[in-house]
Amino acid sequence: MNLLTKINCFFLILLALISPPFVFSEINFGRELRIFISLIVLIFMFLQIKKIRFTHMYFLIFLIFLISLEIIIQRSKLNHVLSNYTVILVAINFYIFLYYNKNNLNIFFKIWSNFSQIISLFAIISFFLNQFIIFDTNFFYFIDNEFFNPTYDYKITIFGLTVLKNFGVVNIERVSSFFYEPQYAGLFFALNSLLFKYNKKLISKKFFILNVLAGLLTFSFTFYVILPLILVSNLERNQKILFFLFFLFFFVFVLVLSIYFFLDLKFYLQDISFLQKNSFKDRMIRNIFYFEIIYNANYANILFGHGIKNFDTFDFDSFNKGLSSGLLYLLFEFGIVISIYILSLLIIFSNRYITLILVALIYLSIMPWFKYFFCWYIIIIAGLTFKIKRVSNKISDLNN
Repeated sequence: MNLLTKINCFFLILLALISPPFVFSEINFGRELRIFISLIVLIFMFLQIKKIRFTHMYFLIFLIFLISLEIIIQRSKLNHVLSNYTVILVAINFYIFLYYNKNNLNIFFKIWSNFSQIISLFAIISFFLNQFIIFDTNFFYFIDNEFFNPTYDYKITIFGLTVLKNFGVVNIERVSSFFYEPQYAGLFFALNSLLFKYNKKLISKKFFILNVLAGLLTFSFTFYVILPLILVSNLERNQKILFFLFFLFFFVFVLVLSIYFFLDLKFYLQDISFLQKNSFKDRMIRNIFYFEIIYNANYANILFGHGIKNFDTFDFDSFNKGLSSGLLYLLFEFGIVISIYILSLLIIFSNRYITLILVALIYLSIMPWFKYFFCWYIIIIAGLTFKIKRVSNKISDLNN
């Protein structure tokens, strides 16, 4: 049985590697391969699941109902429906697969930690290699794909990608690892860093240090915002006051930034050329347009969304049609009902691991991480190990 579990774990990681936002998702026949491997892991997990609670069954039944409804009404392309809902289907089965078998959890955790440690080490190597040595070998021709930003100056080695960024006085190679952009790599390293808190006996400090260092080298603004939260979460109980101070600072910072932006919004809307120089405000402007669409939608679209990737039905003139907010993705494509469903999965999978939930929600404000396999993997194993630790602490307190 352990052999079957290990094989399934490797297939799960392979599925994540050939899916967005990893660059390997752009290989030939990538979509067909993802469907094939998804079926394999679902069958393997089904064979090993011997019992299931009604709550978990409810989430599965509701998801199957949603998939069937999408296929019947045909509001979205079939390939979009399958690619998006398959991620959630695999995540639910993966949670059940680990929830009822601690051995499965330990095996996957060990394999995933080794995999993540290699990725973080490669990311650090790619930074120093590309920063100080001219060594660019595009083995796979990834950057020719439409998913890569044509304005970025990519460098590619066997250790991953970096993106040249001008910070005024110096040019820095931002780590992108094996992801489309540095912010996706920052998400990967941030979530992995949360695994250390309740698994210090299973993984070393080296794992935590490598992921934090790799995250820092992405120079991702969001990673820098949530880094204090990650560090504070590793403090002891008597140091939790810093936790409160950080969020007070973060709230004030966001409030001031929002007031500044919305007061000055008219100026930026009039100067479209300025948006090309400032990606942050460009993303904010596009998100406001989507927010207006959601705000003016009919009740059916508000409740159940406009369908997956149905952006072309709206005219944005010279604005890019892409969204840069995961929360708006949820509301635009899926509506309030399915958004609540997906957020409920986050809460259940995280087992009330507050730091994990907060980090996930912060990242949801800028990207649709619920579409990515690896995010659900980390959330699930972090939540389950947090639950095991919490239960063991309660037993220890009772014994004392």
